[in-house]
Amino acid sequence: MKLYAKDGHQLKIGEKVVTFDGEKAEVLAMYLPHHPGSTGRVFLRFEDGGEGQYFPGVIDAAWREE
Repeated sequence: MKLYAKDGHQLKIGEKVVTFDGEKAEVLAMYLPHHPGSTGRVFLRFEDGGEGQYFPGVIDAAWREE
């Protein structure tokens, strides 16, 4: 599985993204879903230095099977 942005490009570690509420962040890590009902997580670092794990939907992304 790979994580894709809404525009169709594959997201990569270190990529700059924008959250649904307009905050700019960098992708630090991606965690695959562990079971069919899971969405997995993305670990983000924000411009103010804050970090955290979020659902991929926060950056309008989704996992796809290859």
